[in-house]
Amino acid sequence: MENPYCDCKSFTKIAQCIYNKRDNYFNKLLSPIEAIYAINKLNKIKEYVSKASIILAVSNIVRDILISRGFPEDKIRVINVNAITLPIDYVEYHPSNNFTFGYLSYPDEGKGIFQLLKAFSIALKYNRNMKLKILGGLEEPRVIEMVKSLRIEDRVVVTRRFPYSEYVSKIRDMLLDVDVVVVPTLVPDTWARVVTESMLAGRPVIVTKGNGGLVEQVTDGIDGFHVNVYDLNDFALSLYNISQLPRSKIEEMGKIARENIMKKYDNKKLLSR
Repeated sequence: MENPYCDCKSFTKIAQCIYNKRDNYFNKLLSPIEAIYAINKLNKIKEYVSKASIILAVSNIVRDILISRGFPEDKIRVINVNAITLPIDYVEYHPSNNFTFGYLSYPDEGKGIFQLLKAFSIALKYNRNMKLKILGGLEEPRVIEMVKSLRIEDRVVVTRRFPYSEYVSKIRDMLLDVDVVVVPTLVPDTWARVVTESMLAGRPVIVTKGNGGLVEQVTDGIDGFHVNVYDLNDFALSLYNISQLPRSKIEEMGKIARENIMKKYDNKKLLSR
């Protein structure tokens, strides 16, 4: 989970991290200067935030990271505020003949879309009665290219991406025949809005095993699944195994997901503490 070159502590590692992310030689040469700026900025943030009476963290992993960075532990409070998610109603479950996975995150590499496509293509060898719906895939040419190169066009539905307000209003149409939502993030994630939204809509969610805030949102085997998405064969096997679960079990997990997420992220209760 951790990038060995990025610990936000030492000049050498920060400079190396910036160097690795730059795509041309001139910008790479500037990485030491950027590292100095980044360190000064981080120190200022730490100085000002540490003066606060209370420091709010949105998940336990954020709390742990803050402590590891030297922020005062006694001031840190974990409050899973869900204020940035608009109210979402339960979406009735109308499964199709194909077990359907939904991907609602932004379709880029760090979010795991390409890993998902590869694993899905492997899983199809064992169960052809599966489909994958990718929201926003039309905006990412590499998604279209990979779907074609894997020859899974008949098993993948790709749509355009919607502005957030429109997305919330259309979530019923998008999830009506979706059995499980997949959030296969490859980078450390402190909290994912798409996980909460999907659970509010009454869908179990697959999240990356061991990935920070995601595994705090989803309880493995109860309202979703913790899956090793880094190993393609493990990921594919998990997709296949989940597709073999009875639809009644999936529906039950979805209802539990909504109940659990409403309890965990009840803003009125959290803010009244």
